[in-house]
Amino acid sequence: MQPFRRYFQDRMQDAGFKAFYDRECHVCARTVQIFAHAEETGMSLALLAESVGVGLEDLEALRDADRCDPAMVIHLCRHLGLPEPESCPRHKGK
Repeated sequence: MQPFRRYFQDRMQDAGFKAFYDRECHVCARTVQIFAHAEETGMSLALLAESVGVGLEDLEALRDADRCDPAMVIHLCRHLGLPEPESCPRHKGK
């Protein structure tokens, strides 16, 4: 499996994808940091999902930007000791 960062860089080379991403994507910097942190520390997604009590499919959907879950992002940030998002247009509680 290729690291997320390399996958993302490869995809952003495609002009059509980049335009779509810039227009549609709502992945916050904190979400990207969560998966970069997991990769840098060698933590598998399965272990991360288990350690925070979320489903692996849900975590993969968050990583792949298929499903935004602000509450999960906050929970993961707290668990990993990362800064929480300062603002989120999709989070009802902030």
